[in-house]
Amino acid sequence: MPDMSSSDNESNKELPIRKRKSLVWKYFEKLSRARVRCRVCRHEQNYQGNTGNILRHLKAKHQIDATQRGQRDPENLQRMKELNNSASHLNDISATVPIKTENQPTRRVSRTHLTSYCDEPDIDPYEDNEPLVNFINTDFINTERDECCNGSQPSTKRKSSLEDARIIAETEYFREKAAYFRIQKHLSALQAKKVKFELEQLYLNCNKSNS
Repeated sequence: MPDMSSSDNESNKELPIRKRKSLVWKYFEKLSRARVRCRVCRHEQNYQGNTGNILRHLKAKHQIDATQRGQRDPENLQRMKELNNSASHLNDISATVPIKTENQPTRRVSRTHLTSYCDEPDIDPYEDNEPLVNFINTDFINTERDECCNGSQPSTKRKSSLEDARIIAETEYFREKAAYFRIQKHLSALQAKKVKFELEQLYLNCNKSNS
């Protein structure tokens, strides 16, 4: 008689493991293979197969952290809730991408219903035969990048402001320089005309004295 437990184990191992959608796709929709749009502010940006830039947009523009660590932050969860209430169209897809809370009860699930609850940003529900890229410790990396970007924003803005000021100053300089050369050319022409009149006057005076 065949061993039923070993047979069940083998059949269970062959079953695929379903991955849950990353939380970022509650706030973004994919327009094409390389373009996505924010559902909140309708901002469009490039998509390169991972959600690092999407996470940065949510953090910078909407002050929410859609990473796994952010879902353990009560203040961040409150901001998500307020954003969901203010943007009613987000609630239409809230059931597909639930927000986790630390008080959520846990239960054991069988192998046949095993689901990955890791909100790694490389899980793309819109994937369409795109190459799979394995991003290790994505939440940690993206969080570090977010903190780095947030810390460097004032210096970046100042650098951009200085660059704009330099371009404006150079443009004004060359404009004034061109005007200066035009005036100098005009003054040279007037000077030549003045010398010509003086020579003619001198010639006439000489003729009068000789006669």
